[in-house]
Amino acid sequence: MTFAVREQIHSYGIQREREQAENASIVAQGLGLRLVQFLAKTMIDAKQFSDARKELFNMEHLVAETANADMPIWDASSRDTQYLETLINRQSPTRFAGLADGHWPILCAALHRDERWLVTGDSGGRLVVWDLQIERVVHRLLEPRQRYKDGPMKSLRMDAHYLLSRDAELGGILTWEPCAADVEWLPSSGMSIVVASLNGQAIRYDLSDLTRGEQQRELFRADESLYAVGVAPVERDNASRLLFGGERGGLFICDAEVGEYQRSRPVESAVSVIRYCGGADCWLVGYENGEVYGLERTTLEPRFHLQVNGPAWDIAIFEEPESALVAVVGGSERIITFRVARGQVELTDWNEGRFSVEPGQKLAHLAARFTSDGETLITLNDNHRWTMWPSPFRRHSLVQESSYADPRWEKVVELVEQSGRVAMIPLPLRRRATDVLLLNDDRDLIVVNECSSLSRWKMPSAAKPVQRLLNSRLGGDARTAFSSVHDNVLWAAIREGKTAGQLQVIDVDADRRLDSVVAHPGGCQ
Repeated sequence: MTFAVREQIHSYGIQREREQAENASIVAQGLGLRLVQFLAKTMIDAKQFSDARKELFNMEHLVAETANADMPIWDASSRDTQYLETLINRQSPTRFAGLADGHWPILCAALHRDERWLVTGDSGGRLVVWDLQIERVVHRLLEPRQRYKDGPMKSLRMDAHYLLSRDAELGGILTWEPCAADVEWLPSSGMSIVVASLNGQAIRYDLSDLTRGEQQRELFRADESLYAVGVAPVERDNASRLLFGGERGGLFICDAEVGEYQRSRPVESAVSVIRYCGGADCWLVGYENGEVYGLERTTLEPRFHLQVNGPAWDIAIFEEPESALVAVVGGSERIITFRVARGQVELTDWNEGRFSVEPGQKLAHLAARFTSDGETLITLNDNHRWTMWPSPFRRHSLVQESSYADPRWEKVVELVEQSGRVAMIPLPLRRRATDVLLLNDDRDLIVVNECSSLSRWKMPSAAKPVQRLLNSRLGGDARTAFSSVHDNVLWAAIREGKTAGQLQVIDVDADRRLDSVVAHPGGCQ
């Protein structure tokens, strides 16, 4: 009994048919009719796939070599196996939701550790909390400083006034109502948020009960605009340490409960990003002039220093038990990666320019995020494109992200540029991308750029190839196949050796052989 096997590879449009198995009745006795029907619908012959891809990869050759060497035949760390698996399961990232509340560009976003709550702040002064399960705003912490009922021209004139006149006599940005430039959730409490505001305020919101409103408390007020905030883990006194960065390079470290701060200024440049690195037990601080410092956790003493091109817009960290993998995006097409270890001030695995776009493209990476396993880096650039770099960090996909910015805000920027005083625009307002956030075990991606909306993407199932070595072995030369319905199922038809003629079913996730049956006494072809 013969049957046709059909599989469509989405990225390449390959549709081929070939008869695969004989004596299906014997197979049915061992595996059951349901598995036979499943096999008929899902099995792919690896050699046929290889031929269609112009001999890109010969699975039979790999199986024969590893079998003769008495090695596992499924080595998922090999590039070719990853590539074959990716091609079979490849899909395109899908944009399935857009979240918007207001019309001002979003400046900051932070995801709660339970991945349900998202807080965002925009350049109009709005600060809201989203429930991602229902994709709705459930709490408003700050309302915009300008109401749309006041008329667009009034808002335009007032914002241009704030940006163009900073002296005390005319007011300036420090006279604004709170406007969040950066925001973080506190790990020490269930629903607490800290905000770095453009008017110099460091604010804490406690949202223990969203139905009863919030408790707002000013931790301190600086004499310069606050651009960034970082949060260190809980210490012995059950209080998190906070580090705020300002417009003139000031660093303000304080307790999340008390609010009394110590001040430091290692660099005379605006602070662009602050991250806490647990693997090295230090703060990583990036500046507008491109400098990046590693600072001691409590005293803020410099431990190491590096330089990037342009402002150090974002720092991505993947924590390991005694070290951390760090990626810095610095306003150019280059991404700098390095590894820091606890108690070590020297940098290892330095790799400048390892990530780059094709020649001729000048795209500045502005935001970055590692996936939960550290195997993939996702970056967002100034053309509203986000890119996935799977291990070993070669580009996998480039996705165009649509955006929309309020034309009134664009007019404000245009007026400031015409005045020749672009530097007067606060650094967070000059950034053209905000953040990329991952949730649901990296299956969902939220992109935040200069527009007024968030976009939520569904990631492809094989976005990052699995890298692990299985212990299951085959007894001889075999033809192997992957299931397109259940990607953890590997089929193997043994052609030679002691087990010739067997049809084996392997669960690659559980790393065990599910079943085997003699399909043909003379060996499978």
